[in-house]
Amino acid sequence: MADAPDLDKLKADFKKLQDDIAALNKKAAIAESAIKTAEAQLAEVAKATEGYDKSGPQMQHELDDDEKAIAKKRSLAESNIKDLKDAIDKKIAEFDKALAAQGKAAGSAADAAAKARAAADGAMQDLQDKQAAFAALKDNPKAAAAKLKELKGLLNEIAKAEAQDDSVAVYLYVVEAAALADDMSIAAPDAYRAQLVDSQSQIEKAKNAAAAKKADFDKANAAAAGARKKFETALASRRADLLKVLREVKAPGP
Repeated sequence: MADAPDLDKLKADFKKLQDDIAALNKKAAIAESAIKTAEAQLAEVAKATEGYDKSGPQMQHELDDDEKAIAKKRSLAESNIKDLKDAIDKKIAEFDKALAAQGKAAGSAADAAAKARAAADGAMQDLQDKQAAFAALKDNPKAAAAKLKELKGLLNEIAKAEAQDDSVAVYLYVVEAAALADDMSIAAPDAYRAQLVDSQSQIEKAKNAAAAKKADFDKANAAAAGARKKFETALASRRADLLKVLREVKAPGP
């Protein structure tokens, strides 16, 4: 008996060591994952900056030279256009504002097309749901027949249990049979026929709605594509078109 406390202490120490090892293993796994992530990030940075130590300063030098050249050319150009400068600046601002409005219109057309697509998808889903409901409705007689067969089987089990004087089994089968019967609903022939006709009508309405939403989407999508193409074309020819407009700018009168 004197050795029992020592054994308990050994067991407790062993359990603590196991917990410590598990905790250390968990920390090691986390650290290993962090190291791999850091190594991958460093590799991405190294790849992205490969050769940039040389090309970066070179590009900055080119930019500095270009900005100096631009400043000289700008001064010369402004002196050459003289009184036309303010009118030209105003015309550039007006042109770009109109171009930005065209781009905004293209974005709005794209948003409208996205909403039309969502509406078309929703209408199609509604149609599929109604078709599934009709299919389930058509299977109602078979489903009811199957449940009646199961119910009769339970009634047979109740009779067997009564014959064996097994009250527990009788109670169980009665509860099961009652639940099954409560869950059943058998429509009268005329009512069932009316349900089928109404379900078919709902499908036809859903088909028409889906077709209309699809047509709305096609129209909106075509409009969005046209607006996008028009804007992209205008953006690509911006400088050439703008130059044509600026050549027509006249100096203000005295």
